[in-house]
Amino acid sequence: MRLMWLPIVESTIAYLESIPDIAIGYTVRVIGDLPKGDRGSSIEVDWEAERGAAEVVNTTGGVAIHLLIKYRTDGTKVMDGFKEQYRIQNLILRDIKRLHDYILTNLKIAVKISATGVEPLGSTVRPYYGNELILVFEWKGGNEDE
Repeated sequence: MRLMWLPIVESTIAYLESIPDIAIGYTVRVIGDLPKGDRGSSIEVDWEAERGAAEVVNTTGGVAIHLLIKYRTDGTKVMDGFKEQYRIQNLILRDIKRLHDYILTNLKIAVKISATGVEPLGSTVRPYYGNELILVFEWKGGNEDE
């Protein structure tokens, strides 16, 4: 049995960093690990409790990954901030099969990835516009020990 949440978090970060528009304009890190003084746009990755981890043979499971997308702009038009958030959300989802294939090849688990929701970050204020995109990973396999 092995836990999968950390390898999935690491795979998600690598996937986000492989998207050119994100790599150029956003810092991607786990939540709370942004460089001190970083005041640019960012995507912070967090996770929820892993399901199935307590099973004797961990052959199925799931974990939700939260992407906190924070866009920084000095502009005053709220709609421009919303449009950038929408653009980044769709960039992430457009080619998510690459993340699926990477996990299948490298982690040896067949994973289903679903976007289960998106919501604004209520604590975000100008010059930041923020949202949280939630991806749920459900898998079969992955019971090999590392």
